[in-house]
Amino acid sequence: MSTQPVRHTAAAIAACALALGMAHTGHAQETAAQWIWYPESATWDARDQDRFFRRQFELPAAPERAELWLMVDDGQTLWVNGEGPLESTERDGSALLYPLTDLLEPGGNLIAVQAYNATSVAGVIARLSVLMVDGRELVVNSDESWRVSREAPDGWNLPGFDDTAWEQAQVVGNAFALPWVEYATFSNAHFVTDEERAAWAAAREALMAPPEQFADDPPIEVEATWRNDSAVAVINGEARPLVFYRGAVDLFTEHGRRQVANFRDAGVHLYCASVRIDKLWTGPGEYDFSALDEQVRMYTKLDPDAYVIMMVRLVDAGAPR
Repeated sequence: MSTQPVRHTAAAIAACALALGMAHTGHAQETAAQWIWYPESATWDARDQDRFFRRQFELPAAPERAELWLMVDDGQTLWVNGEGPLESTERDGSALLYPLTDLLEPGGNLIAVQAYNATSVAGVIARLSVLMVDGRELVVNSDESWRVSREAPDGWNLPGFDDTAWEQAQVVGNAFALPWVEYATFSNAHFVTDEERAAWAAAREALMAPPEQFADDPPIEVEATWRNDSAVAVINGEARPLVFYRGAVDLFTEHGRRQVANFRDAGVHLYCASVRIDKLWTGPGEYDFSALDEQVRMYTKLDPDAYVIMMVRLVDAGAPR
């Protein structure tokens, strides 16, 4: 079978989409700051509820400067060393900046976060950068070292509170995890270093088929039709079952790649790369198709015999998830 992606007519795409729609559901490259939550399924167990997070840490001296970026899906209240609720001084989408220079002190310090989840997935991501007088930078990131509870006992947000009985935070994913990385309001710009971003890009590139392999692709004839009372996709005259994989699992994760491999090994070589229009449309008459290109390259890297249907979802960038 050819390694080329399919050049589909609009009718073929529509017919395939109507024939079968598959349900939507850690990146290989890790980051120091991670999305964390209480060890549960937030979608089912934490709708319209709060969870309570604590992170204790030590400083050798008073800081020269200290800034905390904090982002919670869906709402946050912050205390530091018992002071609060604190007001942020800058907002970037859902990420809020808190200057903590005057609140941190030599010895033990405490970050306490009340995190609210309205519905669906939930997470907390944080990065505290502390510049010491001697020029050293100390960083505290959200990770499994944070403690978390369903309840908020008296004094939970104060230094000296005993949180040893609290649960260890569960890592939901790294700073590039879905679904957050798909939404501009949950930009990870303040939670990853330049080195982490470069490593993430390099890791993704290694998992994608090189773009030059498509340079000389010949046209491919595709028809969605019926034969022997069954829906089929006829590709270059060869009839195939009209079954394809359209998943919302991140193809950069081991789970996402395993899903594709399962379909490939079962003999299903039709895939659907689906991208929202707001990921492609950069302005009036301006488009950036790199997000769609990456999906096609991911599928063809995993399955050299892949044919790919490309679907653009015409939804607004601000539409509810």
